[in-house]
Amino acid sequence: MKDRPSIMKKKIKTNYKDHEMFRWYSDVFPNLDIAQKIFLDIKTKLKTTPHPYCGWRSTPNQKYDTIFINKFGLRSPEINMLENKKKNYCMVLGGSVAWGFGASKNEMTFSYQLEKFFKINNIDMEVINFAQNAMNSHDELRSFISSVDEVQPKMVVSLSGINDLWQLGKGFNKCSDLLYGPTNFFHWGQTMGIATEKNYFKKYIKLLIRCFRTNKTLDKNFFQFEKTCDPLTLFEHKIDVMKAYCENKKIKMVHVLQPNLFYKKKLSETEKKYLNFWIQNSTSAFDEKKLRSHFEKLKSTYFYNNCGTENSLFIDSTNFFNEFESSIFFDLSHISDKGNEILSKKVVEIICLKLF
Repeated sequence: MKDRPSIMKKKIKTNYKDHEMFRWYSDVFPNLDIAQKIFLDIKTKLKTTPHPYCGWRSTPNQKYDTIFINKFGLRSPEINMLENKKKNYCMVLGGSVAWGFGASKNEMTFSYQLEKFFKINNIDMEVINFAQNAMNSHDELRSFISSVDEVQPKMVVSLSGINDLWQLGKGFNKCSDLLYGPTNFFHWGQTMGIATEKNYFKKYIKLLIRCFRTNKTLDKNFFQFEKTCDPLTLFEHKIDVMKAYCENKKIKMVHVLQPNLFYKKKLSETEKKYLNFWIQNSTSAFDEKKLRSHFEKLKSTYFYNNCGTENSLFIDSTNFFNEFESSIFFDLSHISDKGNEILSKKVVEIICLKLF
């Protein structure tokens, strides 16, 4: 056991004030060997490829010790949607937490665990993980629009919230419409020579029209994107668009406001140390008070008033880990294998109660 830290020192910065040290030395991992494998797979091996509509996806066909990426660039089993139109698909959308950042293997990610608990509750649903690291609502909506028509899911589960709020803390007080945003793939693609304003915009609008061509109730404002809006407004816009499409297509829509360390009531010693480190060393203007304020705004002024319909549901998961004294988080938002299992189990329980 005494030799294990030296294994990590070869690969991870050894300054204990370093953020990565706090992450990967966390006791959420069974041992440091597993933590090192996860770290190396994510930080040194995993490749990302530009995507013409979503912005980016993991490069297809990757297999490492803790990560498998299928032919579509998704952290999911291989699928052939053209051959399996009769299957009941569930699309999972979100950022790194939904993708499975920190999971010891694909089977311990949120999406895999979600499918497991669907089966336990006799719900026939095959879950496809469309989440990607660092995606915010802007990117999530593009991923939804570009894939939903092909997948034809019976359910969409969005696990998100934190990445949009990080933008506020990092100074992204202004962001633009679906084409231009903080992640701004268009300019990235333009720099790499794979996109021009004309072809990118035309293709994207075609996707929008294809998604909504049968919807007679959509307000024209869905297509009149403002040039500037704050991240919270954009987050709400994402919900509006996805909800409108899902209602029209009779798709069950579930929005899960993701948990974070600030809301956990019984912090472990490791979680306390990390939180203290964050408070003392973070250069971000985004502190606990601001995060709670923005989260409460999302909950009280938007979700509870707009998501409770026959086929749509809002789940506040910020209190899901309150009863656990052991470590669940290894930073402010990313969770352990156990955390993914608890989160998915509780989400499915609420879905079964409210939508089935």
